[in-house]
Amino acid sequence: MLIIIHVKNKILKVEFFLFNQVSSSFFYRLEISGVAKIYNPQFFNELQQQTSIDLENIVFYKNDTHYFVMTAKKQSLLDKNVIRQDYPDAARLLARDNVNFTQLCNFACEAAKFATKCSPQFKFEFAVR
Repeated sequence: MLIIIHVKNKILKVEFFLFNQVSSSFFYRLEISGVAKIYNPQFFNELQQQTSIDLENIVFYKNDTHYFVMTAKKQSLLDKNVIRQDYPDAARLLARDNVNFTQLCNFACEAAKFATKCSPQFKFEFAVR
């Protein structure tokens, strides 16, 4: 499994790949070529209200492996227990012992399910790249 997190200011980029399960329920999902909060605030407000996930943008491309990248606010990752403790230093903030990888996977899947309008029962499988 590969989930990459990068930090810049108080925004963190979460990037991951999911296996294409070639299911009919997922086949018709539209790609998201880049939706930003400033251009579609309703989508991001609904995401935050329904999931407590606060993003600045999200991208989704379908292929042999599905590609997602989203820019999450640091406070959202703290609130969802993805990051255990806040540190001003990026290296310490994203240190292995400060990131709860189970919660990170949950965060990524929850955002992906919301963005693609998948049912909560739909199971994503992370791909190794």
